[in-house]
Amino acid sequence: MTVFASEIQINKSASDLFSFLENLNNHQKLMPDSGYSWSFTQDEAELEIQNLATLSLKVSEKKNPHLICIRTVSDKPVPVTIRWQINSVETDISSVNLSIDAKLNMMMKMLVSASLEKLVEYQINKLKEIIE
Repeated sequence: MTVFASEIQINKSASDLFSFLENLNNHQKLMPDSGYSWSFTQDEAELEIQNLATLSLKVSEKKNPHLICIRTVSDKPVPVTIRWQINSVETDISSVNLSIDAKLNMMMKMLVSASLEKLVEYQINKLKEIIE
């Protein structure tokens, strides 16, 4: 597995962050304007990564207010797990960790690593911008 991860502190409670992130419709607000196309519902999403692959995703686990786990519906083209982990630091301050675990062969790793690294950083920073 190849892991792309980032962590940030956000001035919101864990429950507020969980409420926002548990609805995949809100993830549209966390997506960059270019390089990706997507569609979202409450618990499912479809994401196309720079015309290389389309991933069908579904919320697979929720532990209020600390974890939202989203997994690919199929292992084709690759199995992917997206984890949003939320930990309370203080009453209205939380630490948020976003990780994308993907089982990439060497060729796919060369093609998508930079894009996935940028996506993780973009999404976690956009979450802070939107939610604070």
